[in-house]
Amino acid sequence: MNSIEEFNYYNRLVDLYKDLLTDIQKNIVVNYYQYNLSLTELAEELKITRSAVSYNLELAKKNLNNYEEKLQLAKKYTYLVDLLDKNGVNEELKQQIMEELF
Repeated sequence: MNSIEEFNYYNRLVDLYKDLLTDIQKNIVVNYYQYNLSLTELAEELKITRSAVSYNLELAKKNLNNYEEKLQLAKKYTYLVDLLDKNGVNEELKQQIMEELF
């Protein structure tokens, strides 16, 4: 998986599982993956060291991977999107279905 694919993968996991993380982990992954803040920017904003941000980011990624391994919501999401695309469901209806389910 290249860095863009990895970034997109974790962005999807953050969408699905962020509420299962601690507050600090949630804050870090949301700002890192969804708002594209750097570790240094996060450290300044949270008033903690860059290494503390890095540690919590890695811990959060580990937790996100564990949740996905057990629940497989991202895998199911991807499968469903592919199935809807394959069957020619229009974008508006597809979006509505995915919002209802996830």
